[in-house]
Parts: sequence; C-alpha cells; structure tokens
Amino acid sequence: MLEPPASLSSIQQFGSVITLDEHTAVIGAPGGTASGSAFVYSRVPGGAGAWRYTAKLLDPCNEAGDRYGSFIALDHDKIFVGAPKADVISVGNVGTVTLFERQGATWTLQREEEDGGRKRIRMDGVQEV
Repeated sequence: MLEPPASLSSIQQFGSVITLDEHTAVIGAPGGTASGSAFVYSRVPGGAGAWRYTAKLLDPCNEAGDRYGSFIALDHDKIFVGAPKADVISVGNVGTVTLFERQGATWTLQREEEDGGRKRIRMDGVQEV
C-alpha cells in the first residue's frame, strides 16, 4: 500500500491520479489551495511488493489553483506532469506540462511547456498539434 506523506491533508486529493510501471509509481495530489504536486515511489528490491517514497515533484510556477498533478505520464526515466489551470502570461489558464528525468536516484526538471490545447504528450517528448 502506498501511503501519502504525513504532511498531506485529504483536501489535496492524493491518489486522484496514479500511474505506474514495474519499478516506479507516480501519484498526483492536485487539490487544495496550493498549486498541487506529484509524489514518486520506488519499488523496494526484494521487498515483496513494498514501495518507498522517493521524491516530491513540484509545480515550477507554484501558483495556487494550477491543479499540478492532475495528469501524469510515466515512461521509464521520464515523468510528465500536467497542470491544466496553470497561467501563461497574458493568456490565462491554458495549462502546462513539465518533464522530469531520472538522473541516478534524483528526478530533475528538464523543461516546462505551455499547453493551451495545442500539444500532445508523447513518450519521446512534446509534439505540436
């Protein structure tokens, strides 16, 4: 069972979005008054199905109401996290997608793309539509 970090409240909607592969699970918590977040868990080798919390992915914009963590895609060493209510300067709530890549044991922010309904997430990057 994957438990939320102790600092989360139920209003943050931990678990409303879950994606996983055989070694990694990513769980969204897009709710509350904060911008939202995503939590990364790794399978414990030889742990008979045990998982451990390894990272918290944060909204680079960190604006309340972005709903960061509403959409998540996982592909081996890449995690895409969507924030459908993120503001883009002079446009409003068009949304963003951020890409994190695993480098060793650390997930590092690689880039952020505005969405605006014009982009699709592909596992090898973000494609203009």
